[in-house]
Amino acid sequence: MLLVPLSMIVVTVLAGAFYIQPVWDTSACFTASLYAVMLVLDIQGAELDALRSGTLRDVDLLICEASWKPRYAEAVDRGQLEAYLEERGFRRQQAFQHGTHDIFDLLFERARP
Repeated sequence: MLLVPLSMIVVTVLAGAFYIQPVWDTSACFTASLYAVMLVLDIQGAELDALRSGTLRDVDLLICEASWKPRYAEAVDRGQLEAYLEERGFRRQQAFQHGTHDIFDLLFERARP
């Protein structure tokens, strides 16, 4: 798991694809006080199985792929994935559709009190 100051990564979305680029400004390493842990999952319908197998305790941001209808055997749909994460304190912030397909990259953020 990689911990970086939140100001040291740039997430760009182009045509539904996420591009995560580190910003190597070493001065930010010493001045930034806000850190975030981001988990990115794109594992062909097994996202919920992976999430259930571990803890999300230290995760602040989560990007995963889902569709309204399961595309793989025993996969869950987008609604089930969102409900699972909401029960664990995450809120969907963005949904980026893959062209005209029923596939989305979903960005979740842990809700803060």
